[in-house]
Parts: sequence; structure tokens; C-alpha cells
Amino acid sequence: MGGAGLGFFRRGLLKAAHSVMCIRIGAGLKLVHVMLIITGACLVATTTEMLQPRQPITEMLTPNQKMQIYGLKWRQERNFWISTLSFLMWWLLNCFYQVAYQKLVLEDENVKLKTDLSDSNKRLNDLRGSIEKPQPSAPVAETVHEPEETQEPEEPKKDK
Repeated sequence: MGGAGLGFFRRGLLKAAHSVMCIRIGAGLKLVHVMLIITGACLVATTTEMLQPRQPITEMLTPNQKMQIYGLKWRQERNFWISTLSFLMWWLLNCFYQVAYQKLVLEDENVKLKTDLSDSNKRLNDLRGSIEKPQPSAPVAETVHEPEETQEPEEPKKDK
């Protein structure tokens, strides 16, 4: 796949991401913002749940009771990490999307500026060419001056 194909694929992918992430929900909130709020709330809830004091594990507990306590602890930790990674993924998706979208906008602007520059260079070269070429003008009547013939004086002949 050539460079043009990858650019087409990247533009299509960004367009699809833009259409999904910029869906308006409610009072001007985008879908990505709603998801960040939801996953952030889940992260806060699982963090507070995980940090609550737990029942101490003593030797007097049966193995089934110990496994129940460990299971609860591991479930809380698992939920914490799932919510942390979920929030982080939505946040990173938003950041990468914004960077990629800005890059796409700047590339389009760069292409436009390059075409404007090449058009300006063409016009400049046309202007330079028209200045350097001598312009045909009306023929100027020139007066031709013929040099006057001057006679040199003859030298007197000497007799021998």
C-alpha cells in the first residue's frame, strides 16, 4: 500500500472517529466527554470501595471464610484496575484524536499554501519573463550621417 493509500485510510479513520466522538449529547456535551465523566465516576467509586477498611484475616477463620475475604479484596482491586484503565483509554483516545485531527488540518493547510506558492511563483516567473523580453516598439527613424570625405593634401613632389 503506497503513501497515498495510507493517507486515505488515515483520513477515513479520523472521519469515522470524528463522527463518533463528536456526537452531541444533551446540552452541548460530546460523547467522549460523557464517557470520561462516567468512567471517572466509576474510578472514584471503585477507589473509595477499595480503600475502605477490610475485615482482618486471622488464624481463627476457616479456609472458606479466608477465601471469601480474599475474593472480595481481589474483586475490588480488579474493578479498580478495570475502571482505571477504562478512564485512561478514553482520555488517551481523546488526546490522540485531537493531535491527529490537528495534524490533518495542518497538512491540508500546508498543501493549500504550497499550491498558492507555486501559483505565485508561476505568476512571478511570467512577470519576470515579460519584463526581460524587449517590447516591440515603433521603428525610430534614424538619420544616417555619411562621413564627409576629406582629401588629404598631396605632398609636393621632390625632384631628384
